[in-house]
Amino acid sequence: MKEFGNIPFDVIQPKEFLDAQILWTLGQDNISRSIAQKLGFYPSTDMLTMITAGCNRDPAVLRCLLNISGRSANFAIGETIRLINVPYDTLQIGGFGNQPQDWSHGSIGTVVEGAPIDLPSTDNFAKSHPELVRVDIINRDGKVEILEDPYSFTGAYTRKQALEKVSANLYVLETILNQTEPLYTVPIPIGIGYYPKIVSEQGQHAYFIAWITPYKGRRTGVPDASLKQQSAAQYFETMIQTSPLMAPVFRSFHDTTGLAHNQTAPGNFYVPPEGGIPLLADFSTVYPISQKNIASARARDLWKMIISIIEGVCQTFPSYDASQVMHNLYSSTHFLYLGALIPDPPSGVMRIDQAIEYKIKLAIKMGIIPKETPAVFAENRLRVMSREISRSLSVD
Repeated sequence: MKEFGNIPFDVIQPKEFLDAQILWTLGQDNISRSIAQKLGFYPSTDMLTMITAGCNRDPAVLRCLLNISGRSANFAIGETIRLINVPYDTLQIGGFGNQPQDWSHGSIGTVVEGAPIDLPSTDNFAKSHPELVRVDIINRDGKVEILEDPYSFTGAYTRKQALEKVSANLYVLETILNQTEPLYTVPIPIGIGYYPKIVSEQGQHAYFIAWITPYKGRRTGVPDASLKQQSAAQYFETMIQTSPLMAPVFRSFHDTTGLAHNQTAPGNFYVPPEGGIPLLADFSTVYPISQKNIASARARDLWKMIISIIEGVCQTFPSYDASQVMHNLYSSTHFLYLGALIPDPPSGVMRIDQAIEYKIKLAIKMGIIPKETPAVFAENRLRVMSREISRSLSVD
């Protein structure tokens, strides 16, 4: 066991055990080349070398570590790159390994203090934490459907997971680049690779994804070192204020991409407290919004964000009465999402998710929200992007 900064790492295994290799890079295929040109950025050789060296536990790269969250590690890249009018300053490697966490409620995890980040392994994360690999979505028929992966590497991705995650992220990035003044930014995928010597019983290789991201890889729902200096009350007061600020972000996301996000917890976004464009991340659970499900899909993204924040508050303060905070969040969030005053639903007959859906339905009837979304285009575009990138991932 060695320590780099204040974070312990397990470096017992020699790096030859991993032998990480990159298979796809941003700009390698026709579609991502077009995105890179619009973006004005291609990953450098030094950056790609840093990725594989980091995955192989090179001590020089580990000294650049900023923080770890789950299976992702964030590294300082030296120079800041300004993209989409936001300073990108961090290399993030998803599939870097697994940091042990205590799961006390659903997807709310707390890092086990002093625990090292383990190497990626073939242990089935979907079996040890089944609730974390399931997501409920509104399908094309307007019904709730549970999506889940029966197998997931602990600390890494399957080929399918990596492919879908990057394709969806590139599609959202493409829509942002087509906007004059985007309301949010996203992590930018720069490489997909695999560990040749980590293979599941089904013959699948373990994959990793490299991104560049702004704000030192921070997420609103994951306290960093500076937030840990705050009291729990101060931290959740900050987090509660982000829900209304993210409302126009999700409105723009829904309108322009034709997708519902489905995992809108604060661990998947960051609102800079000093001001600036918010970051929206993790598009592995997106699903097209069809005309049959337009109101319910939009409403659930807002509802899930509000509920996840309230759950975090109640977890920290078990005796806390969250009803007033939830009402305030509901009122301010849906107002900023719609950008207009909409009549309240009949009192005492609807839950918060139903109340939001009621208002969105009225907004659709009033022409405040478009009656159609680019869902069909999104589905076709995602399929094309996935096929284009998959040609590079020929290992499996």
